Amino acid sequence: MLISYCGINEILNIMNVPDNAKSGMKIYMLYCLVGFARTLMAIFVNASKTNIINIGVHYLRIEGAFYIGIGILFMLYGYYRAVNIPMVSVILTVISLGKRVILAYVLSGISFIGVTGIWAAIPIGWFLADFTGIIIYFYMMPGSKGLKKYEQSMRIGE
Repeated sequence: MLISYCGINEILNIMNVPDNAKSGMKIYMLYCLVGFARTLMAIFVNASKTNIINIGVHYLRIEGAFYIGIGILFMLYGYYRAVNIPMVSVILTVISLGKRVILAYVLSGISFIGVTGIWAAIPIGWFLADFTGIIIYFYMMPGSKGLKKYEQSMRIGE
């Protein structure tokens, strides 16, 4: 949905891509939170399967509320690949997925949280990776000591 929304507006020169990305995320979040999550689930699941739809709606409302987390993470992935430090993208992926699995296991084991812990672990993993990516960004900014150390280590390997 976001990609097609951005593409149509860019072709028509209605808005620029960053505005489209923000608008697309807002539309998705509203779609999931305001009550269209059930309609979205009905596209993929037979309407008679109410228990499955209810679980899906619960999942979409949790994920939709924190969808900005994966948006930031995708921007960080692209940034680190663009500046030729792709290993940071790998590190962020490991943090996001690793913490997600650990948190899902721990949170779902708490009786009053249950399956909601699995759904909550996903955005928590996104935000932990976002935080790490932003810290690395400031550490590697032009003129920073971290960037100078990184450049020196790259020269040693030549």
